Amino acid sequence: MDDKDLVRTHVARVEIQSDQIVIQLSHTQKTNRQRAKDNKTLHVPWHKTQSTRRREILLSGPTPLKDSRPIRSETRATLVASIARGRQWLDELTTDPIANVEAIAKREGCSARKINKTITL
Repeated sequence: MDDKDLVRTHVARVEIQSDQIVIQLSHTQKTNRQRAKDNKTLHVPWHKTQSTRRREILLSGPTPLKDSRPIRSETRATLVASIARGRQWLDELTTDPIANVEAIAKREGCSARKINKTITL
């Protein structure tokens, strides 16, 4: 019996609510009296995660301390490395007449779209 058959056999209904998932189990070959006694329902606490990440606008110049939140060091390091890589690729494209985005993408093992987006940093 695979997973889908197992669910079809034992689960009668699944209801997703704002704060929980309600799973009503099905009754397996019992009389009506036993079914009334054996009404099994599971309530699983749950909340929907946001589908988009929160984005912030980075302001240049001094910002008030109450509004500024420091960027995590790992995130800052990744951003700085990406900017440096983008500048290196842009320099390569402007100085080498035979260089192109597709060749850089192939060399770096990524898509031309990623190269173009990194260059814009």
